[in-house]
Amino acid sequence: FARNQGGCAFIGLAFMASVPAQGKLSPGLLSVLLDGLIEFNGVSFRTVPLRTFREKYIGFYFGVLDNSNCEHFLERLKAFYAVMNHNFECVLVSCDTLDDQYTQHAHLTSWPTYPRGDYRALQMRSLFNIRECPRLIILDPDGVVVTSQGAEELLEDPKGFPWQEPMGEMLWGQGNEARLGQLLCRLLPSIADVPAVQHRLLILLFGEPWCPDLRDLVRRLLHLRQLLASRYSAAA
Repeated sequence: FARNQGGCAFIGLAFMASVPAQGKLSPGLLSVLLDGLIEFNGVSFRTVPLRTFREKYIGFYFGVLDNSNCEHFLERLKAFYAVMNHNFECVLVSCDTLDDQYTQHAHLTSWPTYPRGDYRALQMRSLFNIRECPRLIILDPDGVVVTSQGAEELLEDPKGFPWQEPMGEMLWGQGNEARLGQLLCRLLPSIADVPAVQHRLLILLFGEPWCPDLRDLVRRLLHLRQLLASRYSAAA
């Protein structure tokens, strides 16, 4: 990328490819993504200090200047930012192809953005699988990806920010039995065949494939399953 960060930046960006869109970005990786951003202050571009993002939600906005959908969404996002900027910071990830469009986009938003030609902007598009604009990726202050559908959430329910529903409440909150059943049907297609799961213990394992602790836990669960299977087979 444009700044002279040497191997550290390369390692950080190489790791990005393995971070799922619904995961957590480490503090080191988040620092790499946010270090050396610039913003237009009305006169010229200035470097944005990292403390700007401290203890704030961060919205990575992927947009194109010359696009009617982006134009409409950007007006909504700017209005939202004007109200929420005490705990929410926007980062413009310009998808413009022309230098003039990039400059106008940066002037229009006055938000932190990547310098023109910075390789991190391309890596961000790859990391979050950006295929069309507008897109808004929301991270919480700890670097956890709250939602990769922030544009849709903002248009549908701006007062619902940060649009995060605790997993425990979503699955086992009062009156959510039907929602749990729908989730199981999506996760395990065979669950629709009720007799197939009667008298069986179901374990829902939530994790990310890059996590060493998860891999270790999976090995232990597979071993436990083999032990239980052999024990019940012998009893039969």
